[in-house]
Amino acid sequence: MGRYREITGLKRWICIFFTIIVVVAAILYLFRLSPFGYTFVDKGYLYFFIAFILPQTFILFPSKRGATRDVWPWYDKLTSGLSFVVPFYFFLRAYDITYGAWEAVCPFHAQLMSLILIILMVEGARRSAGWILPALCASFAFYPLIAQFMPGPLEGLNQPFWDLMAFHVVGNEGIIGIPTNVVATLLIGFLIFATALQATGGGRFFFEVAMGLLGHVRGGPAKVAVISSGLFGSISGSVNANVLTTGSVTIPTMKETGYPSYYAGAIEACASTGGVLMPPIMGATAFVMAQFLGVSYGKIVIAAVVPSILYYLCLFLQADAFAVRNSLSGLPRETLPSVKNAIKERGWYIFIGIAIMLYVLLVVIQTPQAPFYSVAAFFILPMFRKSTRLSLKDVVTFLENTSRLLTDMLATIGCIGLIISSLIITGAASGMSSVLLEMAGGNLILILVFGAIVSFVLGMGMTVTAVYVILALILCPGLVDFGLNPIAVHLFVLYTAMLSFITPPVAIGAFIASIVAGSSFMKTGFTAMRLGIAMYLIPFLFVLQPGIILQNPSFMNTIVPLGTAIVGIVFISWAAEGYMLKVGELGWGVRPLFFSGGVLLAWPGWRTNIIGACLIFIPMGFIVLKKKLSGSKEPETAFE
Repeated sequence: MGRYREITGLKRWICIFFTIIVVVAAILYLFRLSPFGYTFVDKGYLYFFIAFILPQTFILFPSKRGATRDVWPWYDKLTSGLSFVVPFYFFLRAYDITYGAWEAVCPFHAQLMSLILIILMVEGARRSAGWILPALCASFAFYPLIAQFMPGPLEGLNQPFWDLMAFHVVGNEGIIGIPTNVVATLLIGFLIFATALQATGGGRFFFEVAMGLLGHVRGGPAKVAVISSGLFGSISGSVNANVLTTGSVTIPTMKETGYPSYYAGAIEACASTGGVLMPPIMGATAFVMAQFLGVSYGKIVIAAVVPSILYYLCLFLQADAFAVRNSLSGLPRETLPSVKNAIKERGWYIFIGIAIMLYVLLVVIQTPQAPFYSVAAFFILPMFRKSTRLSLKDVVTFLENTSRLLTDMLATIGCIGLIISSLIITGAASGMSSVLLEMAGGNLILILVFGAIVSFVLGMGMTVTAVYVILALILCPGLVDFGLNPIAVHLFVLYTAMLSFITPPVAIGAFIASIVAGSSFMKTGFTAMRLGIAMYLIPFLFVLQPGIILQNPSFMNTIVPLGTAIVGIVFISWAAEGYMLKVGELGWGVRPLFFSGGVLLAWPGWRTNIIGACLIFIPMGFIVLKKKLSGSKEPETAFE
């Protein structure tokens, strides 16, 4: 939608060549290979990564949105050149930076180049993500200059200008801090995995399987959207890309079978948003989270499984209830793709590739290296069959998509390290967490609600990763000190930051879906809020009872709360849609009882569970008895 410049000729091949260099460098660094007798210094690799990715920002992204003509103005040529020369200089001096204490004593010319690199990173973020994120990063970058004059928790130690510039660039917490480190080491392989899977037909395969399995059932296209968008979103890690790719097929199909345009757009927006929270990839934030927590990425994946299942269960049941109430049928079987043929054609090598990645990720525990084995499988195995063999054009398209994805990722989160380094060098990060707890008066529920609101508000204008990094520094430590499970706390921040994608007035996921569906944005957004209601509740459930995310391995703390959560989510979904299977329409007198009962039943604690069960099953008993006396029947099941 006008984000990228249309590039051809030399610019196109510069991006492709630079991307090849970065991929080769990543393989050499992550697998500790040194075929040319050179081994990357850790900081040197990060500067090298920036030197070959940051210039592409000023090739791919125009200075103004919508300027998609094939024009590369002189100022973009200048910034592209500086974006290569400056970080490449730091790469050449990486040994001196690492062992020569440049954080404390940095040459003036390096300080000057640090300032240039900071400006370039912030401008790259502006082109990629808009004004809010870079404005915040720039404000934090210079905040240590006046830290001693700031009020309350923001008060800290002042820093000299040039020393601060050097600290941001050569220090371990700044531009080459956790966000850039995660992209260049942990995430790069998974980003390449996503583009490789797409290039070798993975997106089409997931859609065909979902359509073949569920397309014929009532409301089939909506259920296909839920499943396929969840699968594709977990790999792409992008809500917007997910809506535009899978939504361009699922939304028109839903409309053809009777779903209103606003409802079809809302289903797709919710399914695409949930995909970012669904293993195995979950976007960039999960990798940053693993770094912050100091745990393996596999632990984050395991913890995220159950919440994502609960979310999609609620979405699936609402789509089904809508189909029953409105008598929406599925598509004719003869028009649907064959699951058997899809697996025979592409599924075999896709399953092998994903299985290899999961084995190396969870058993061998080589997180950065795992996706590269799968990428090799995706490109080698299809070559044995003519119908799936990749052409040179397919490879070039793969490299172009990889270039865009890596550039977008670095441009978006590369300057977030400025926030981290400023909070650390001033000492303000530790004080903010305690102040937030004091504001809540020690009330756990209040501090969770406050944190969710802050996360949601920040998510309106910034990327989820940026929101997470800020709250991981100023909110999460206090919640952990409160006695909550660290993984549950950090997942809580991730979930609440995602709410802005389906909640008006911003609701960017619903906005894009409404464009594809041709529906009212506000109506689509408010419908997405109702369909995605589980996302508002689930983070509170697992942060209060970490057994739900498999962090409390005992029967009473895992199976029981998980069981009540599932039953509660089922009744919440029926109450939200106003229809219950085998019962029929739910009146406005019953829906609030079922909804509040579902929330209390899902909420951890035996007292709330008992109250919730009474609110649900007592009125349901009267409803069932009344229907039996009247002789009406509702024999529907979810797969008829």
